Amino acid sequence: MPSWRIHRYFANKIGIKPEISEEVDRIIDLEKEFKGYKIGHDWIKGNIGRFVLAVELFYEEFGIDGVKAMLMHGALDYIDQLLKRNFSRKEILWRVLAWIKFCGARHVICYISHLPEDERLRWVEEQEFSYYEYLRLREMPVEEVVKAAKETILFIIQNFNEILEMIRMEEIK
Repeated sequence: MPSWRIHRYFANKIGIKPEISEEVDRIIDLEKEFKGYKIGHDWIKGNIGRFVLAVELFYEEFGIDGVKAMLMHGALDYIDQLLKRNFSRKEILWRVLAWIKFCGARHVICYISHLPEDERLRWVEEQEFSYYEYLRLREMPVEEVVKAAKETILFIIQNFNEILEMIRMEEIK
């Protein structure tokens, strides 16, 4: 996983308060009990229910910055995992955007991977944030969370080269 230095650098760059990003990093990486749950990295592994629960818990504790910090942390970890598995730049980009857009739903990412390679990113970009509707069951402010997800996606697209380079350079050291 990327170092906390990398997590904090990008959290700061997207505008998340340092004290929030640092606490979110600790909760996820140290798998501390948080509001009665061990969040850890389990919510990254493709279960919509865990993803939605993590959004709810981080929102309740830290507000929308907590959700953004959670999304950034998960996206950076996922990018690192995909780099280690030698995925191409293009493949990493659509997978990370899909992970955010579809609340970590592994079955959707699997479906997309069966599309022709040159159609995958476009297909992800054309889809709505419909999986965030599950947040309504938890009485969450869906529109605010979707806005944070969109901002995170835009940030990743705009900073993708720098993100890849920093993670790759850290692995070389």
